[in-house]
Amino acid sequence: MCENPVVPSYLHLNDKTLDQVFEENEVVFRNFLPISDETTLIPGDQIDVKRTSFNRGKYLEKFEDSLYSLKNYEEKNSYRIFGISVGAIRKFQAKVEMSKEKDKDRIYSLSLIHNPETCMYPHTVIQAFDNGMEVSEIKPNSVKNKYRTFIAEQSIIYPP
Repeated sequence: MCENPVVPSYLHLNDKTLDQVFEENEVVFRNFLPISDETTLIPGDQIDVKRTSFNRGKYLEKFEDSLYSLKNYEEKNSYRIFGISVGAIRKFQAKVEMSKEKDKDRIYSLSLIHNPETCMYPHTVIQAFDNGMEVSEIKPNSVKNKYRTFIAEQSIIYPP
């Protein structure tokens, strides 16, 4: 049960079930600290490569509801929000060519996992895969950089 009085009840987990069905055109939202008030860029360091958290747009009444996931909601005016479609996330692939003939190339891909929190039912994470196997984090720096660049380039800062 959500104990945070700031978060509207429609965002609470309560008895809702997991929803692992993501439509291609569904948008997920993430909060970030902009470099300036006029920023049109999403800073790469605002995109965590371990398990990037987002909030599913289909469970938000408005994109600003994503701000309720902040640890300190009173800081909401310092943040901006970006959104990216599920279809774009699914298109990400990064190939790491191995130097030894016996080692096969590694292909990194992404998937979304609905991971509700008590006060934020829409909470979702991006899960990385290395040759189809779930990994807790992306290791090669080259892939981390591709991942951050891809997410930043495929996203839209809201309001658009």
